[in-house]
Amino acid sequence: MSTRAMLLTLSLFLLGLQGCTIYPTHTRAAVSVHEPNMHLKLVFTDYDRRYIQSFYGHRKPYGKVPPGHYKRYSRHKPLPSQYRPVPIPRELDRRLTPLPAGYIRVMIGNDLAIMNTRTRVLYDIIWQIR
Repeated sequence: MSTRAMLLTLSLFLLGLQGCTIYPTHTRAAVSVHEPNMHLKLVFTDYDRRYIQSFYGHRKPYGKVPPGHYKRYSRHKPLPSQYRPVPIPRELDRRLTPLPAGYIRVMIGNDLAIMNTRTRVLYDIIWQIR
């Protein structure tokens, strides 16, 4: 191949690369799992929080919460057996960042959480969503 043909091919290749930049349309983040120590960080992303807020609408202020009310369950601890979590609506769950197998988003009263289905450990909570 001649030098002229190589330069032409190289310049066409570089011109083609100009339009190949990809910009994200929103900030959906994938959940990463690290093995063998199984480091797993499950949280509601900014995109998830905004979409959930728009799905349920703006919450009304409830005034003061009784002392200790939100101390009954917390992040990174198992959900006590007296609470019955309810899966979130399917149309909402389809729009959010996918979770690994064995994890679901649930409503616990007015709160929304990411929970392990086997151990019932809560990984992230959005308080008073509705």
